[in-house]
Amino acid sequence: MHLPEGHKCKRLHGHTYSVTVNLAAKALNEDGFVVDFAELDRVGAFIRDYLDHQHLNAVLTFVPTCELIAQFIAEKFQ
Repeated sequence: MHLPEGHKCKRLHGHTYSVTVNLAAKALNEDGFVVDFAELDRVGAFIRDYLDHQHLNAVLTFVPTCELIAQFIAEKFQ
């Protein structure tokens, strides 16, 4: 991490996160959905199984800022 010595975020600390999924489409699918919400279950399962109650520095290959975590989740499910 490239933060200066003495910066409070350089020390290991905890956070509580929530994830909001925004969906958009130019047109609805044949069932009248942007996406069937049941398909979003895999997003929740991934977060729960891979990220929830984990030491994020140990399971991610990057410094876990909220911005990079959001990018990671978005790229995983695009």
